[in-house]
Amino acid sequence: MSQKKNNGSYFRFHIFLFLFLIPLICFAQAKVNIQTMVQPGEVAVGDIFVVNLEISSNDMVNVETPEPPAFQGARFRGQGQSQRTNAGAVMNAQGELEFRRTVTQIFTYQYEAVSPGNLVIPAVNINVGGEVKKSSVAQIRVLPSGAARKKPQKSARPDFFGEDEDVFGADPFENMQKMEDRFNQLLQRRFGGGGIQGFQAVPNFDEKDAFVIVAEVDKTEAFEGEQITASWYLYTKAGVREIDTLKYPDLKGFWKEDIELATLLNFQPAELNGKPYNKALLASYALFPIEDGKATIDAYKAKVSVVSGFGKGVTSTKMSQTIPVLVKPLPETGKPANFSGAVGEFQIKAQIESNSVVAHQPFTLRVHVEGRGNAKQFELPNPTLPSHVEIYDIKKDSKFFKNGMSYKTFEILLIPRQEGELVIPPIASSVFNPRTQKYEELTTQEFKLNVLPGSGQQGLQSSRLQNEGQDSKADEPLQMLTEWSPASYSGVPRWGLWLALYVLTFLGLFAYAAYALRWFQKPMGSREFYQIRVKKIRKILAQKKWRELGVETTNVAAFVLGQVSGAGGAHLQTEKLLEKASPSVRRHLGAELQKMLEKFYLLGFGPEELAQSVIDEKRLSDDIKKLDQLLIKAIELSETDMKV
Repeated sequence: MSQKKNNGSYFRFHIFLFLFLIPLICFAQAKVNIQTMVQPGEVAVGDIFVVNLEISSNDMVNVETPEPPAFQGARFRGQGQSQRTNAGAVMNAQGELEFRRTVTQIFTYQYEAVSPGNLVIPAVNINVGGEVKKSSVAQIRVLPSGAARKKPQKSARPDFFGEDEDVFGADPFENMQKMEDRFNQLLQRRFGGGGIQGFQAVPNFDEKDAFVIVAEVDKTEAFEGEQITASWYLYTKAGVREIDTLKYPDLKGFWKEDIELATLLNFQPAELNGKPYNKALLASYALFPIEDGKATIDAYKAKVSVVSGFGKGVTSTKMSQTIPVLVKPLPETGKPANFSGAVGEFQIKAQIESNSVVAHQPFTLRVHVEGRGNAKQFELPNPTLPSHVEIYDIKKDSKFFKNGMSYKTFEILLIPRQEGELVIPPIASSVFNPRTQKYEELTTQEFKLNVLPGSGQQGLQSSRLQNEGQDSKADEPLQMLTEWSPASYSGVPRWGLWLALYVLTFLGLFAYAAYALRWFQKPMGSREFYQIRVKKIRKILAQKKWRELGVETTNVAAFVLGQVSGAGGAHLQTEKLLEKASPSVRRHLGAELQKMLEKFYLLGFGPEELAQSVIDEKRLSDDIKKLDQLLIKAIELSETDMKV
């Protein structure tokens, strides 16, 4: 009986700790959301569909590439990976607005439907920050080959052709020759002719409108897998006070790579319908059609507040036009058996670090493919090797750049099993070049290596790495344990010990709560709070955590401006905080503060390429000192104005 009581006390003690500590653990973890999306929702046998696993979190987390979902009724075709970052202002626990960002990592898997029925895409395990999470289950309906698919509901057709819909029929993709003729006329009128490819979809708008959103593409006809560059611009004659993106384009039917997502509007002089405007880029993507046929680049929607003459503000919501795209299938004639799946203009090169390698020791054959297009779609066949050479592992790395270039690198780990001369034959794979409209073969060179004798022990076994620190007595026979004397255990409960543990636990939690909630501390003033935050900024700078440095510096500056202006906290627009500040702060510090904060905002929330461009430890250190001086001066000017 005493043994059971003791076990019960032990169990209740752990439950007590669990109930107290679990809120702290949950608070410390990043919020992660996982979605499974299938595009389209209905296909026929032979059609291509895409499964997207989207992992969103409030900060960048390490996500291992999940295995492709395995299920019956479809053939796996390939996979890719992309990422997008959204930044904005949210309300924190103190009722203040702070800049936050959402990072979404997208893993794309392409399949070909091979049998009809309702296919179930099962949940897969995803390692997110060292914790295994499961994706949701999804479904797709596969019809027999040639069956008529249910057409999605169509919205009103955008009249960017300047003609009535009946000219081309109810379907905007009917009679593509007439559409191309209309495109050519529009290009002559809007791009000045001269054979320039591209299309600018200008919605119907009144010149009195405060702004208009225009979509532009470099082409409206492309091969499957060929790059289409799509961009959205904000045109206005007034000053923009605030912009809120309500809907980014879904871009279904395309493999998408981010080129640029604007965090700050950079206006340039432009012309629209023969009138002068200022335009700023909102978003730009590289799109790769995943199947031939008809595709649509959908709309970008935003709510924009502008200020016109005499400070009058106007807020309205508008969206861009959709743009139809004709996707041509890759030609079957002349299609080689070693076609890699990549479409573009690429080059290939291979490298081995040394012409001399050691038997039973691994060496790396590195194959690098780069060029214009989506190299992520490129797949390399396994090299044809002599029987005494093993492929131990293959690692892949790829990246897409905003100028349309990309690369994919294969690191092939090989193990020679006998000494002497080793010949690695060329590796060949084909790509489709949309410019020449022909398949082109990419071939590596032949390598001749000298395999030197090993040390007598195999560095790598055929199936696994050799165990390090192997016991020298492994060959000795195992000794069976025939006697066992367990340690004695008293089942008498120690109530005094448990009571002391309960009291100490309660006192510890009480002390932590008093410290965290500052029950017995004097309320901290703005200056003291600011000095603590500045010390944190300098510590982050020393640790070279650039993203965190940009976020923390932006938040601290917004806090000070919120106190100075009387707004009580951070705000999305620095201009609004300065408007509410005292005249001396605006007059002496406004321009410098705004310029300085734009740089730190870009460092914390901008696209990776732009954020990297401002990383300079010495310059950032000088900028932080300068910003510190400006903010202290702002506090002093504000206090002086209040006394007056």
